[in-house]
Amino acid sequence: MYCSRPTAAPWPATVLDIARTCEANNPGLKISGFLLFSNDSYLQFLEGTAKALDQLWAKIAADRRHKIVWLRQGEAAELRLAGLAMGYFDCDRERSPAQTGQLWRTRREWQESDAEALIDLLVTIASEKYPAAISAGRKDGAKGRPEGRPEIRPQNDPQNGRGRRKGKP
Repeated sequence: MYCSRPTAAPWPATVLDIARTCEANNPGLKISGFLLFSNDSYLQFLEGTAKALDQLWAKIAADRRHKIVWLRQGEAAELRLAGLAMGYFDCDRERSPAQTGQLWRTRREWQESDAEALIDLLVTIASEKYPAAISAGRKDGAKGRPEGRPEIRPQNDPQNGRGRRKGKP
């Protein structure tokens, strides 16, 4: 998990580009993850093998669209986002029942010491937004997007019709 600050406004098109790139690349690397963002911060939780995460981290750290504030690495007993190549949540435009409590109210001051609670928050929001993907990943034991799982599309994506996930043809 890491927290970073955008160097420019994280416009939906930028985040959509990040999500689509992750959705295309993460399954091959057997990485799953979730990106929570607002106008002033990114919070991303990633899961996968140490080797795959190290390769990905090199790319993330070099990305000039943000500046890393803190990074928390560690081993996980189980994958919590299996089946979700990359999901995302726009704090400024979307709502979740998980958006309550002290941790949410202090989001501009998130600290590395909050990492475990923040992981729980991200997993809760991801499970609310992408329940089928998370459930399918847990059943399959997969770390990437299982074959046949719908492609993630944002609510305002014009290719998405009504704004929900759309399956690949």
